[in-house]
Amino acid sequence: MKETNDNTGEEIGKLDFHRFIFYIKHQFSPKWSMMSEIEIEHNMVYSVGDGGYLAMEQAHLNYWNGTWGWQGGVILVPSGIINEYHEPPTFMSVERPEYDKYIIPTTWFDNGFAFYGSMSDFNWKVAFTGDLDGDAISSSKALRSARMKGVSSSATSWVKTIQASWTGMEGLKVGGSMTTNDAPKDDGTSIGVTLTEFNGTYMANNIYARMEYGMIDYTDAGDLKSSSGYYFDIGYDIGDLVGCGEESNLYIWTRLSTYSTDDDDTSTEKEISLYGVTYKPMNNLSFKFEAGTKNDDDIMRVGLGYMF
Repeated sequence: MKETNDNTGEEIGKLDFHRFIFYIKHQFSPKWSMMSEIEIEHNMVYSVGDGGYLAMEQAHLNYWNGTWGWQGGVILVPSGIINEYHEPPTFMSVERPEYDKYIIPTTWFDNGFAFYGSMSDFNWKVAFTGDLDGDAISSSKALRSARMKGVSSSATSWVKTIQASWTGMEGLKVGGSMTTNDAPKDDGTSIGVTLTEFNGTYMANNIYARMEYGMIDYTDAGDLKSSSGYYFDIGYDIGDLVGCGEESNLYIWTRLSTYSTDDDDTSTEKEISLYGVTYKPMNNLSFKFEAGTKNDDDIMRVGLGYMF
């Protein structure tokens, strides 16, 4: 549910059942499984242009032997925090951070394969997925419209992603990734894309803190040279203070964020400031309220989320 100022481009008092996701998994053996995720957006799908959306966002075979693993099929690009783990209870705001809409075009998925593993507190992943659409890269949306989503996607160059993270301190996870692609165009040329991001999350001692920073460098994209952005969340769980119960959390939080789809064009820069309250009666349920500004336009949203 959303209520916003007219200047944000959303209707005041708009109600939206944004996403419903079916997660289907089958365990063939202790090492082999199949994982899939089917998503319906905006409640119904009638026809092109009605806002509805139906997609197979994951559908892959998975092998894991306790040290290393392999995935093949429709997979998520392992860039940033939210692209791989994008269910509502995993982040504080009602909507996903806008940084994760344009700088990392969440949800970004395609046909491909990946290898991953862990060594003590160090985790790694290397993924190869279908190309971006070079003709759809733009200064207004960066990579968002260039996602092929596994529909007749090509493997001319492969989207190549290397990801690593460290979890050696209680409650802390820090990591980063690099993604590259020579995105093919219809005229036979390509646009070079390099997305580099760093992130960190701390959740311990009632403190919640998260940050992501990312930058995209382009080659042969005309006047478009780079896109960049960040967001920073800080919050505190007051659940114990107000008697919410052992399994419950009540976070008071705030966010600062800036991103630009074209660093040389100030008209594409967005500055976002939010504060909110997120109540989690248990880990996989969330009730949220937030308010703030986006480029000085007022924002107010209420939402609920779940995952299973």
